[in-house]
Amino acid sequence: MEENKLQKELFKSIMRVNKAMGKRHSALGDLPQGTFVLLHTILENGHQLEFITDEEMIGMTVSDLSEILLVSRPAISRMINELERKGFIQRVSTCSDRRLVYVCIAPLGKEALQAAWHRAYEGLNALIEKMGEQDIKELIRILNKLHTVVYELANDERLERN
Repeated sequence: MEENKLQKELFKSIMRVNKAMGKRHSALGDLPQGTFVLLHTILENGHQLEFITDEEMIGMTVSDLSEILLVSRPAISRMINELERKGFIQRVSTCSDRRLVYVCIAPLGKEALQAAWHRAYEGLNALIEKMGEQDIKELIRILNKLHTVVYELANDERLERN
């Protein structure tokens, strides 16, 4: 396949998958993808805040969230403000240093995240059943390789700019 045709075919394939996924009812239910990613990041990367005594709290700083998600601090702060307003997260500061603020998942956020995961797993199970386990394993291998290559290319571009 000639280069130009290969590029077009890759682009079309990516766009078709993206479009098909958009046509399905959201795999996460009513939870927006950005909210899901932020809550999931806190849950997976946060740590137990031992200075909170009333309940188990897992949290992260805004800086850590910004770094992991590769999103600017102002953008993360806007998301956090909105999610705090909705009751999905709460900010907690330490007694020893009031400037150090952790973003924690509130009970409502935990419920929304669990419901989204449940719905996502249902959709993923249907996909695995339809495509077959072997094809899914191959797809995972290829997507992981794609992620590595895209990440390396992005880092190379960033280094070239600096």
